[in-house]
Amino acid sequence: MTATFSKTTLALLVRRSLCRVTLHTSVLLAMLFGVAMASTQARAAPAAYESLAAVNTLQLDGKININTASPDELRLLPGVGPATAAKILAYRIRRPFGHPTHLLRIKGIGRKTFNTMRRYLTVEGETTLHVPADP
Repeated sequence: MTATFSKTTLALLVRRSLCRVTLHTSVLLAMLFGVAMASTQARAAPAAYESLAAVNTLQLDGKININTASPDELRLLPGVGPATAAKILAYRIRRPFGHPTHLLRIKGIGRKTFNTMRRYLTVEGETTLHVPADP
């Protein structure tokens, strides 16, 4: 017994399959690009970025635009490492963040992590987040 499809049905099935493949491929490429950028920039990063894990959140100053920040800038946020930065980049390629709370959609960012970084987040304007120099 063979299944017969009309041209319209067949075209819709093909289009859906291509959309799924394209979506999965673009997400995979975005994640790979983000990881590659994070690892490449981490090697050439200035001294301020080398000890990101040691940065005390009370020492940070400014805001970070999560829609335009580089992987190194994202890693300044408390609780964000190379893998999480790559996930943020991959997400924002598909859909820009409309509100900082949309970071909770990223696997690995829970309420506790989000609450520690909340004061530094924005979705508009320029990124001004930096580690202030010692007085």
